[in-house]
Amino acid sequence: MPQKKNPDACELIRGKTGRVIGSLTSMLITLKGLPLAYNKDMQEDKEGIFDALDTWQNCVDMATFVLDELKVNVERTREAALKGYSKRN
Repeated sequence: MPQKKNPDACELIRGKTGRVIGSLTSMLITLKGLPLAYNKDMQEDKEGIFDALDTWQNCVDMATFVLDELKVNVERTREAALKGYSKRN
């Protein structure tokens, strides 16, 4: 749709949250059954952390770009706010 002006970066950031939640879930499952002593299984928890951190850094970079380029039409925003958003208005 050519009239659509939603930045792709916002949609990509929203999609990346699933990847980060997946990394957390994977790490928690790895650690779930471990006793308190050191185990070689603990080596597997780092991969998810590093992936999540890389993903979030990319998301922060994308969000920074979006916010730097964001232009708000103040008058149109004011009109929309005064008009209201509920279906009753």
